[in-house]
Amino acid sequence: MATHHPVLMVGEEGVILYTPQQDGISRKASVLWSAPDFGQQVAKAFGGKPDAGAVILLFNDADHTYRREDNLSPAQSIERLDSCFAQMNVRAALPLGHAEAATPGNRDYLLIGLGNNGRHTMLGGVLGASHVPVAGCSVLPVESTGLVSALAAKISGRGRWAVLAGLHETGGMRHVVIRDGVLALTRLIPMEARNPEDWGANSIKELEATMGYLRRFGYKDEHGMEMMIICSETDKKLFAHNAIAGANLHGLTLDEALKLLGAQVTGQEQGRYADALYAAWTERADKLALYLPMPAIAGLDGTRH
Repeated sequence: MATHHPVLMVGEEGVILYTPQQDGISRKASVLWSAPDFGQQVAKAFGGKPDAGAVILLFNDADHTYRREDNLSPAQSIERLDSCFAQMNVRAALPLGHAEAATPGNRDYLLIGLGNNGRHTMLGGVLGASHVPVAGCSVLPVESTGLVSALAAKISGRGRWAVLAGLHETGGMRHVVIRDGVLALTRLIPMEARNPEDWGANSIKELEATMGYLRRFGYKDEHGMEMMIICSETDKKLFAHNAIAGANLHGLTLDEALKLLGAQVTGQEQGRYADALYAAWTERADKLALYLPMPAIAGLDGTRH
């Protein structure tokens, strides 16, 4: 990306707008989908300033489907994408890693589809009416693979297998698992930040469930997993006394995680939410890993796909 862009986190419960600032981002506004004046609040957050920059839309809702297909030609990847996700009008094929497929010229691909829901159309209408240009659209699990690698490398000097778990103000807890810098698994788990002990116990249970899924795919404890969870300072004590077989568990506050990246956030209430971390990483990237075509938004000036 040639310039810094605002980032709009789009989740199950609502949206959060982050704007760039020196050495980080600022939390500008949070708006629930259920708000009767959703459009007005979003428009007010952008402020109608033409110099604010084109926004990046980062989708983190539950309507994502991922499927890995190996050893495909570019044409085959599109054919497979169209057949697998025929009912989804938002879809893309992302080549994975280096070209190491069995057939020369072929690649391994991650096929991505987003379910058709009224939020895309609703959001496109609001941004269009507010004259907000869009720099690009993507999905949080894909864009955050580099973030997971970077944090794991900072913490342990290793980053082959790693998972980042974060509770989101926009809804649910997201697990992003990588292997060799490539997305291996992602989950969005319905969860709320209520009683700290209950939240901690549920988080451990779900991290263990993620490890269970990985073992079915061939993961072994001796492979080693750096497991990071964004939490409050108080929560760190809860996780410090828990162990997950086959993983090194690290509790990080939002500020600690941002500091490892050399970034900071203002306007963000303290707590267990990780939205700002993903927004800060996406805002500072040179370019998006995936430009996801969004029919409901593609007509806006400034859209790049």
